[in-house]
Amino acid sequence: MITFEKMYNRYHLTGTLMLNQAAHIGSGVGNDEIDSLFICDHQGRHFIPGSSLRGALRSTVERVIGVLLKNGSCCLDPMSDLACPSGNRAKQEKMNEFVGKNKETEICQKIATDLCPTCQIFGSPFLSSRVRLADLFPQNNCHPQGQKRFGVAIDRDTETAAKGLLFTYQVVEAGEKFDFELWAENMTDDNWGVLAIGLLEMISGHFWLGGKKNTSGLGQCQLREDSLKLEYFDGSSGLKHYLLKQAWPVIKNGGQVKAFLTEKVKNLLEKAAA
Repeated sequence: MITFEKMYNRYHLTGTLMLNQAAHIGSGVGNDEIDSLFICDHQGRHFIPGSSLRGALRSTVERVIGVLLKNGSCCLDPMSDLACPSGNRAKQEKMNEFVGKNKETEICQKIATDLCPTCQIFGSPFLSSRVRLADLFPQNNCHPQGQKRFGVAIDRDTETAAKGLLFTYQVVEAGEKFDFELWAENMTDDNWGVLAIGLLEMISGHFWLGGKKNTSGLGQCQLREDSLKLEYFDGSSGLKHYLLKQAWPVIKNGGQVKAFLTEKVKNLLEKAAA
């Protein structure tokens, strides 16, 4: 497994994320008219936190990869029978004991063996994430006009609508476009195969983001294929080119990016079937 003591490769993926449905990402605050406002920056622009998108991307990968690979993801499940310690406190304590008693090379080998493929990409208590997602701001620095929606609180005892508990929340309407930016470092072909599963779901529009997705029909979004741009270097010669010329040695656009991702998934599945 490639770790982070050296820079082996770096990838930069950009594009446009478009809302196919209205979306709600709560800020945790309200005002006199709306109980739950869409999250805003200091300039009043509605935006999508990179952490929210990263969590949705990870959960999308987890739902799919477990079907394709036998040990594809622990899903951060404390009861998982996989060796991955990410979601299990007892396994974490054993791993911490191993880390305290062994050399770095042995620790890296142990992490490579025990961490599930999903945790090897998105991170765990024992390995940093290989993927970073920037906050997504509306294109052209605009201020999307939020709309007020209504909902009804659910009585936890009867599991039915509670009388008199109407609440309001703010959404950004369908059609709004946000700038998407992803960075990935020290990726292997297997890492890319797993990550590409989630990215292809985003490109196809089979991806939901934010709160109230199931109950209110919100949050479906799509990474526009025609907007995609992938820039990267891989290996020492590519790194030298990147540093000396301040330019990416490899650039792919649109359908080339989708073909790149599809090829990575194909390679992963062929390797798993071998």
